[in-house]
Amino acid sequence: MRVRRQQWSLVAVAMAMIVACSSPTPSAPAPTAPKPAAPAAAPATGQPVKIGLSAAFSGPTAYLGQSAQNAVQMAVDDYNAKGGFKGRPIQIVTEDNQNQPSAAVTSVTRLIDSDGAVAVLGELGSSVTIAAMPVFLEKKIPNIAYVDTSAKIYDMMGAGGNPWAFRINADDSTMSTPFAALAQQAHKSYAIIAQNDDFGRGAAAIYEPLFQKAGVKVTSSSYYDVGTADFRPLLSKVKAENPEGIFYIGLASDGAVLMHQYQELGLTQPILSRGALATNEFIDRIKDIPHVADGLQEAIVWTPGEDPDLESRYQQKYAQPIVVHGALAYYAWQVLQRALDAAPSADPQAIRDAIAKVDVTLPGLGPIKFDDHNQAYPNMALASIQDGQIKFGKVLPTAKNPA
Repeated sequence: MRVRRQQWSLVAVAMAMIVACSSPTPSAPAPTAPKPAAPAAAPATGQPVKIGLSAAFSGPTAYLGQSAQNAVQMAVDDYNAKGGFKGRPIQIVTEDNQNQPSAAVTSVTRLIDSDGAVAVLGELGSSVTIAAMPVFLEKKIPNIAYVDTSAKIYDMMGAGGNPWAFRINADDSTMSTPFAALAQQAHKSYAIIAQNDDFGRGAAAIYEPLFQKAGVKVTSSSYYDVGTADFRPLLSKVKAENPEGIFYIGLASDGAVLMHQYQELGLTQPILSRGALATNEFIDRIKDIPHVADGLQEAIVWTPGEDPDLESRYQQKYAQPIVVHGALAYYAWQVLQRALDAAPSADPQAIRDAIAKVDVTLPGLGPIKFDDHNQAYPNMALASIQDGQIKFGKVLPTAKNPA
């Protein structure tokens, strides 16, 4: 009996081992398969939504319009690749306003009536924008202006009478206080040289009394037409007056001509400017005399160095630097894009209402939020030219000056 018990014990042990070996070994839970990435938005298709761009595509400022078109198209291509407006592509349609008030009326009318634009970006200078504004009111089509700086436009927009007109750039009434203070500290007398239009005369009308109130003498205020080839008579007068500084209000193309003749006549006064001299296009136009503008200081809405991403993408795509008017047109599209994303439809009224509610901070421009006059208050830049190169100074916020 003892042997039999031992045999059964051995059998039991052997069976237990067999069972243990045949039982599944506990294991870690199987890894969870990664969730598939969200599918990329399908490129926009179907009936396009047309957005107008009114700019100069002929005449001495045609390069500004071309840069604006390039920059906006670059941004719109990205937008359409991500689905566009509710699956519909955006199509940019352009008309040439020649930077002339009469042509501006024709161009925006064509954009609306013939091209079917539901919103318009543009136009260029203050006089051109002022001329076009009644068309937007009549046609009930929203417009975002991006480079004009005449203070009188503020009184015409929004609560001033035209709810369809918006402006994203600061005007001279908002930029004048900090820049005039800098100018007053720098010199005690200036000759003012300005474009003969709403931009130039409007800025001069703001700065001249500020200078005089601060005890800064204005030796003269002279005006020239855009595209002037000969500044010598004007500069000869300034040379005879011998002010401590020159206050220039104008575009890069004219400023470059002026600076060549400034050197030719032997002027040496430092330049302070309001316009577009702290820009790539100005530097390129004086590259044969690169140091003539050393010491120049300028108040400007945007200058190279403020938005490296935009600048590098534009350079890579078009093999040339973006100009200030191109950068501001790009930002105008960015504002309109936010409105389109929020608008329930492509109806102009819906788009206008959405523009009025935009509240965004854009790289290179700063905060964009419209007041009751449809005016935004982006940052301004103080820049200078040193050793033939633009030196970005600092950013200053803007605000509406009290009346």
